[in-house]
Amino acid sequence: MTTELTEITAEQAQIIESKKALWAQMGEAVYKTELQLQIEAQQALNNIALPVKIEEVPEAETMLKNIKAAQKTIEGKRKAVTTRFDEVSARLMQPEKSFTDPIKQLSDAIIKVKKEHEANQAKLKNIADEKTRAREYFLNKKIEIESALANKVNDFVSRCYEKALKDDITMEGLEAYKQDSISRVTINSFAYGLPVFNPAYCAKEDIEAIFQECFVINKSHYVSEFAAQLEEKFSDYEVALGNKADALALSQKQEKEKKDTIASAANNQAMAVKLEASATVVNAEPVFTKALKKSYEVDMDENVESVLKIMSAFSANINLCLPKLKVTKWFAFTPAQAANVLAKVKCDDNNFAPAGITFKEVDKL
Repeated sequence: MTTELTEITAEQAQIIESKKALWAQMGEAVYKTELQLQIEAQQALNNIALPVKIEEVPEAETMLKNIKAAQKTIEGKRKAVTTRFDEVSARLMQPEKSFTDPIKQLSDAIIKVKKEHEANQAKLKNIADEKTRAREYFLNKKIEIESALANKVNDFVSRCYEKALKDDITMEGLEAYKQDSISRVTINSFAYGLPVFNPAYCAKEDIEAIFQECFVINKSHYVSEFAAQLEEKFSDYEVALGNKADALALSQKQEKEKKDTIASAANNQAMAVKLEASATVVNAEPVFTKALKKSYEVDMDENVESVLKIMSAFSANINLCLPKLKVTKWFAFTPAQAANVLAKVKCDDNNFAPAGITFKEVDKL
């Protein structure tokens, strides 16, 4: 909202009146000077005669010298008037110049807070992403180990069954054989190594909590499962004794089918874990302001080696650089201009990395 000057003091009114008189005199002087300078310029230019023969060149050179002198004289007279406005111009510029430091301070403060906020958000995202990875890792390890334990049960049962047939265990001795086999399989038969996840962002306590939640394996279940599957396997043992060769072949086939079933179930579980991980969304904080604009500048020492590298990179990427340039005098083209345009290309494509050129990232509002 702009505040208009509506009230002035008596002292200010007196100053205004005196200024009016001074500016009236100044206006008259400016106008008269303008008319006088126009007349002098016209008089100096009226006498111009362009040479057409070599004999006319000396006179033309003298005329050119006189015209340049007249131009210098007119310029001096003009400056004698216009320099009077320099102080006024400087005073009028003071209010706009007073914005420079506050604008920089405010901009720097905003950028600082935004950078801190972005760094904090990045940290939180890294932590959340790592928790998701840890959860996926432990769940996959659980699936992997449980599949191995299920296969171990399958293998134990098959070996017991095949051994019974090969050792000619009778129906009378079957129960004792089964009980002996069951007694030999304990939770120690299903030992496994614990998975380790080394966090880069999370606290170890957080990873431990995820481990306790996700990696839960009941080894006693596999002991009971062995006993149950063993009983089922021997349910047709009397028939198997009558044809051992067929029974052994069927047992091996069933063992393979069981392994395939376990592998298929593990794959389905792993797919479900992957889908769950990909569907996990990090809760974002409300957006209060626009994100900082990321831009780049060439950051190199000002020496001849840097100049050569910059001009070489500009030349090598001329097709990318030219659309970003507005140059009318190529002989005045400088390494600084080349560096600026390389930075513009970098802003469009963060992967742009010409050999020998070092960029720095600059934050802007």
